[in-house]
Amino acid sequence: DKWESDEKPEKRITRAMVQLTHRANGEIFGTSEDEDSVGCWTCHRGQVKPERLPGVTDLPKTPTKL
Repeated sequence: DKWESDEKPEKRITRAMVQLTHRANGEIFGTSEDEDSVGCWTCHRGQVKPERLPGVTDLPKTPTKL
């Protein structure tokens, strides 16, 4: 069945992201699975693809001179 196959790239990416959030919560923030500090919403904000830098969309496109 195609739904069970791990050959689908999106499934591998999702598994890696879940592992990343578990590591961040456990190793960096020291939280348990019941009280996550970081989750899918942290980067994705309800979108399929997260922004490159979430929440930093108002920065100028080119550097300004001081």
